[in-house]
Amino acid sequence: MDKIYSVVILCFVLFNNSRAQTYTHELNLGIGAVSRPFAKDGIKFYSKAGAGGHKVNSSEAFHLNYQYSIKPRLSVGIIFIYEQLQHEETAGSSDPNNFWMRKIYKDIQYTLLANFRNSWVQKKWISLYIDVALGFNIVDREEVRNDFLDGSTYQKYHFAYQITPIGIKVGKQLFGYVELGYGFKGIVCGGVGIRF
Repeated sequence: MDKIYSVVILCFVLFNNSRAQTYTHELNLGIGAVSRPFAKDGIKFYSKAGAGGHKVNSSEAFHLNYQYSIKPRLSVGIIFIYEQLQHEETAGSSDPNNFWMRKIYKDIQYTLLANFRNSWVQKKWISLYIDVALGFNIVDREEVRNDFLDGSTYQKYHFAYQITPIGIKVGKQLFGYVELGYGFKGIVCGGVGIRF
């Protein structure tokens, strides 16, 4: 009889340990507003306001994120971000109809970040978390000019990051989320996701 109890206890311990080490996956898709590249160019716009015009348009930053839970409150992941920016500069006047030189830059931003997440509150339907993400950014730039000089096409590389001091997820297997932070995803981000 002792052997049966020992086997039952051993199976119970092994089953519980294997369940405790079960890793979860998370995939989410979202959009962010006022990314770091857009904010930087917006500041450039205001600094050049008296010396001509500078206008920046953004497609917003779309992101795809995969997270892998290594502990109940800690996960690591990878984030891919895509954004298009268009800059228009006019020299000598802020009026686009009264210019002697105009440049248009079309940027396509590709960003890849390694993400570290700490979920400091985890309840059945809600989770609060902090994210820190580091990586790199590639910019494909096309320059178009109207002053009889040829435009150019080139790539630029940058260090990239996203700091999110507060993120909120609501839902179980399917969830929605909202984040406040700063970096290449944006100041305000939101989206939907799935856990599996």
